[in-house]
Amino acid sequence: YLVISGIGYGTRTTEPIEVERGVVYDFGTVQLSIEAVSLDPIEVASERPAVSYEADRTAYLVDAMPGAEGGTITDALRSVPELDVDIDGNIEVRGEQPAIWVDGRPAPVSGASLAQFLEQFPADLIDRIEVIDSPGAEFDAEGPGGIVNIVLKDGVDLGVSGSLFANAGTRGNTGVGGRFTMQRGDWVYNANASLRRNDSEVEGWNWRQNLASEANDIVERESWNSNESLGGNLGLRASWTPREEARWNFRLDAGGQDGDRDGRVTTTYRDDAEVPTYRFERSDLADSDGNSLNLRTDFQWRWDPRRHELDVELRYGTGSDRRAAREEILSDEELGDEAAFVPAELTLDDRESNEREVRFDVGYRRPLGESLSLRTGFSFREDRNDNARTLTFLNDPSGAGDPEVELRGYGRDQRMGSGYLTLQGSLGEAFSLQAGLRAEQV
Repeated sequence: YLVISGIGYGTRTTEPIEVERGVVYDFGTVQLSIEAVSLDPIEVASERPAVSYEADRTAYLVDAMPGAEGGTITDALRSVPELDVDIDGNIEVRGEQPAIWVDGRPAPVSGASLAQFLEQFPADLIDRIEVIDSPGAEFDAEGPGGIVNIVLKDGVDLGVSGSLFANAGTRGNTGVGGRFTMQRGDWVYNANASLRRNDSEVEGWNWRQNLASEANDIVERESWNSNESLGGNLGLRASWTPREEARWNFRLDAGGQDGDRDGRVTTTYRDDAEVPTYRFERSDLADSDGNSLNLRTDFQWRWDPRRHELDVELRYGTGSDRRAAREEILSDEELGDEAAFVPAELTLDDRESNEREVRFDVGYRRPLGESLSLRTGFSFREDRNDNARTLTFLNDPSGAGDPEVELRGYGRDQRMGSGYLTLQGSLGEAFSLQAGLRAEQV
């Protein structure tokens, strides 16, 4: 008899037969019943490298950085060997300032607000930090120090999670904030918010003497300033993954701050006997506020992860800043027998700026053989910037005289279209090369 079996099927045994030389037996169609097979799962575990290298970038895994757990993005950036981060959170690469990106796009804030944004962002949301010191043709030509791309973690654990934080420093800075994450089916929601306050007072004293002059003039300067500021950030993110190959993302980032400064500087000139001869006192008052709003939505399609990829993104951003300053000469006098000889002066400086940006990007990536890949894409961007400044000069702080007013300002509109083509390949496991071409019309 004949026994027939197969994985995933039952076993079939034929009727007994007599075997004879030269005789061929035809059993016809033998039908096997389908039976499920239960196998023990195969688990494969591997450890991601702490540092990985490509032709245009070096990537650092944040989870492998010492001291990054429980810290902020700024703490993680300080652990990257190629970056220099000062006490104020400013970032440099080989002495140049890089462009800061988040998830492959420029950060939602810039300038002083960027340092505060990074200082308040939890490091446990970051997957890796990429230092792109040789940007390819697909990147905009910005940032003399290249690009630092902060890549956030993809997805979160099922359910609801969140955290709260509070901090305080001896320099008068305090902050509170938190984040919240929820996943329901194909949707992932994430929200984060922070509020920070700074209340500091600084006094300084400086004594300088000119030893190269026969008069041995001495200049003494006393300074005092007080700074108060209140700012906050709000971030909302949503991600929808209807199927493994497709993902839609939405992101909103908003921020604002309000600050006041009060300062005073007293300068005293002395002769070689250290007798005061002239004193100059100046006050400086200022208040400022600003806000920003950035919206971003994109769609990603992956036919084959890291091979056939399509990205479409639409972005809108707006922001405004206002600053009003008052600088006054409180006293300007020659000490001794003569009284003050120069009247006090008052300068008012009002500034206001508004920005808006609209951007559309399409990118495509596909393999060309086993060791070569192609990237191509198109981008359109429209920017508008309006800046107005009013300077008012008064010889008499009481307003008795006619003020001298200067109006300075500019408006700037820019539209830019660009396209790129990049080829990247590998030569074995040790080397990778890339070549690209980029064209722009502004």
